[in-house]
Amino acid sequence: MINRITWKQSAIFVLFSLIYIAAGKFGLSLAEINPSISTVWAPTGIALAALLYFGIEFWPAVLIGAFIVNVTTTGDITSSAIIAIGNAAEALLATFLINKFAGGRFFYDRAVNVKMFVFFSVIATAVSATVGILALSTSDFDSWTQTSQAWFGWWLGDLGAAIILTPSLLLIADTKLKIYRGVQALERLLFIISLVTVCYLVYGNVLENHPMGFLLIPLLVWAGLRFTQREAANSTLLIAVIAIIATYQGFGPFVKTYPVDTHVMLLGYLIVIAITTLFLASTVAERNRSKIKLSQAYEHALEGWSKALDLRDKETEGHTLRVAELTVKLAEKVGVSRREQAYIRRGALLHDIGKMAIPDNVLYKPGPLSEEEWIIMRKHPLYATQFLEGFEYSDTIKDIPYCHHEKFDGTGYPRGLKGKDIPICARIFAIADVWDAMRSDRPYRSSLNDKEAIEHMLSLSGTHFDPDILKVFLEMIGTEMLEPQRQSIKSRFWLRVGLGG
Repeated sequence: MINRITWKQSAIFVLFSLIYIAAGKFGLSLAEINPSISTVWAPTGIALAALLYFGIEFWPAVLIGAFIVNVTTTGDITSSAIIAIGNAAEALLATFLINKFAGGRFFYDRAVNVKMFVFFSVIATAVSATVGILALSTSDFDSWTQTSQAWFGWWLGDLGAAIILTPSLLLIADTKLKIYRGVQALERLLFIISLVTVCYLVYGNVLENHPMGFLLIPLLVWAGLRFTQREAANSTLLIAVIAIIATYQGFGPFVKTYPVDTHVMLLGYLIVIAITTLFLASTVAERNRSKIKLSQAYEHALEGWSKALDLRDKETEGHTLRVAELTVKLAEKVGVSRREQAYIRRGALLHDIGKMAIPDNVLYKPGPLSEEEWIIMRKHPLYATQFLEGFEYSDTIKDIPYCHHEKFDGTGYPRGLKGKDIPICARIFAIADVWDAMRSDRPYRSSLNDKEAIEHMLSLSGTHFDPDILKVFLEMIGTEMLEPQRQSIKSRFWLRVGLGG
């Protein structure tokens, strides 16, 4: 086990170093301020992502990679060593601070951690730029102006890589690739087409280098609000790649007379839109997680409420949860959307909540109810709607408590609704409710077997139940009843194969 871990770590170390060197050599091939200074410095983003993901102990790969990149470019061992130390210190400092104060590699999940990530990136990249300029300033620059411009270009190049590339790499590593279909796939296709089109307009010299970079902002807002954090971060990265390539080819709104001005304008723009998108995506992700937690708490509260109702009636204990799950399964088979399935489950959990207002001497009467008592009992759907008034999504939830005693032929209560006038959720629930009641033991009778229960359900088709939904239900039940037989046959087959007979 130790050997496997060691070999794995060694492989990661070597691969990390090689990627760093390749990215560094590419960056320095674009250097214009100084042979050792590039405003396109992807190694910073790669190093920070690697140390956050694999562990801070891989920092020597940054030191070695940076040294090789610089010494093979300039041939100056001393300055290359100092620059390498600065690059390693940058990665170490940023990783330590982010791990300590910004949630580690998952900093992108919370807006407050994104703020700290940006702040620590600013500090760490300033350290690298300062160390690097000190290594070069004695011989490479003639004036303070040149030195300050070089420092600013170095710092922006490192900061841009940290802000744009690091989140994208971490999100790619931490999240699974999801295959979208239907409307979601169509929306993403439309987004990609829009993004590429606008990038072409802005950076393809179509608008004659007019300052139209702001046209991309609505698209990034679209990505931040509608898509995952991974997709939002990758959208920013794609824009950055297109903008850098176009600008170096002399196209786009950021091309100026002096290269320094060009690079400062471009990187400043890219860093600002990257930070904005990162903040927006993290805020939306937080909101979505809060909604999920709130929804789960809501579900737990409803389940607790339904259990409390069941505890009042030991004869039907567990019925509510069983029938709620069966209702959702049938709703899915019928073709109800996932969103509506959630509301249907809530309504099913509260289907008998109106009985809380029914007097115990009526609700638990051991014998038949009198006509007056039946009038009282039949009011429980009305009481349910009163209880649920003002609840979030109450219009959807109350359909089952209010209408689950309606019958398809119009003989039900409380309103005598008929056929498709009965809400579909109530028609679905009625089938699940009766099925569970027949398949459960009660003090006054034993449960029916599968055949008896199915025959009884069929006898109520078109009177109590919607025939179309009942057909789907019986097909679903038939499949579930046959599955154990299939598994038994399969087991016996493989047993015979294993025994050679």
